[in-house]
Amino acid sequence: MRSPRSRIQPALPPSPLGSPRSAVATSIEDFDLVRVVGRGSLGKVLLVRHAASGRFFAMKVLNKQAIIERNEVAHTVTEMKVLRKLRHPFVVSLHYAFQSAQRLFLVMDYVNGGELFFHLQKEGRFSEGMRSAMEWSLVRSSRLSSHP
Repeated sequence: MRSPRSRIQPALPPSPLGSPRSAVATSIEDFDLVRVVGRGSLGKVLLVRHAASGRFFAMKVLNKQAIIERNEVAHTVTEMKVLRKLRHPFVVSLHYAFQSAQRLFLVMDYVNGGELFFHLQKEGRFSEGMRSAMEWSLVRSSRLSSHP
């Protein structure tokens, strides 16, 4: 059986982007592939284990050419900027970001269940009960984050 690491090609040099929280450079070699958890038009999402810490993360692997062809450059840059700055218990955090000549790698908290946008596309429209529950969660989280 092939090792999970051999499925991620090629081995990449460290990127100057490194970790948003530290000056330590990070590369694909710092992670072990566990499995593919999703695919999209711009790339895929992998469940990975950080080799040094043993922590599990979601690694979003985006194809740069696809981003350019679909005119998603501004959206992708904004996503990275927001995830780098945002720290909230109900939003995944960006822990590492690095790149190769062909791909962008965003390493975030792994949350089983996927993105809200995926579920919205699947459902078409959320029920009134689901919308109310989400609104309550947002109001509650904003109150928690504004009061220390």
